[in-house]
Amino acid sequence: MNNIIPAQPYPIDAFHLLVRDAAFEIANNTQAPMALIGMELLSNMSASAQGLYDVKLPTGKVSPVSLNCMIVAESGERMSGVHSVVAKPLYEFDKERTTKYQHDAQAYEHQIRAWNVVNQGLSRKLSKAAELGEGLDEAQTELLAWAKQMPVKPRARRIMRQNITERAIMDALEGDGEAVSFISDEGDLIIKGGALNNMGTMNKAWDGADMLTLDRSNGVSVVARQPRVSVSFKAQPSVLNDLINRRGDLMRGSGHWARYLVGSPPSTQGMRISFQLDRTWTKVAAFHERMRELLSEFGVRVDEGVVDRT
Repeated sequence: MNNIIPAQPYPIDAFHLLVRDAAFEIANNTQAPMALIGMELLSNMSASAQGLYDVKLPTGKVSPVSLNCMIVAESGERMSGVHSVVAKPLYEFDKERTTKYQHDAQAYEHQIRAWNVVNQGLSRKLSKAAELGEGLDEAQTELLAWAKQMPVKPRARRIMRQNITERAIMDALEGDGEAVSFISDEGDLIIKGGALNNMGTMNKAWDGADMLTLDRSNGVSVVARQPRVSVSFKAQPSVLNDLINRRGDLMRGSGHWARYLVGSPPSTQGMRISFQLDRTWTKVAAFHERMRELLSEFGVRVDEGVVDRT
């Protein structure tokens, strides 16, 4: 008879006090497996911090704090419930950024129309100066100075992504210091959404590549400098088995699987006990407050074009 080695408890006590207390509160209120809770907290911490911070290893190498996490669990393990509780500040941030983008896009349309009117007038002035042969230098100087005042088209910046192509990934990361996360409590959205079809790009971003490029057919290149990308999803065993059967060899051979923290906790179904009807979330509220601080700072840096990470 084979000896069965019991699963080791998830090392939640190794977490920072703020995170550990939130984990215990979530476990008490949801009765979900601790490994599921711990990895949900880790993935949200990574998504909130990767745009602001790097980590310096004992070897001296500076690396991203981006994490790839995968939880394997059957339906009914409270994956969606835990995700909705922990990831609330990320959804709030993306909603605020989407609203801001809509307002900025409307303002841009007015600004660019006004800019074009003045630009056309200066262009006519330059043409007239060229015909007359006088005032050409002055007209050129005015037109060049006005060109530098051309309004910048706003970008739709969101952290959380799901269904995406390689071009959309690069568009999201274009520029300096952009950061996105592929997070979902439904693994199918990530697995079949396109992110895992671009493992080379995802691997390089996870590794902290200085620059990623995508050459378009029109001769224009999309350049992403110092991007940050993390992945986190939950999958039922059947969904994971399907992924392994279809793409397992490629994911292993490319080294993509090696970049994941993986959890497959014992089920808590049938062993849940509710001690109270009124659930309190004071510890989670403190964790959320820290997430909001980081996300707010990231939003400010992105708006100001500051890309240096601590």
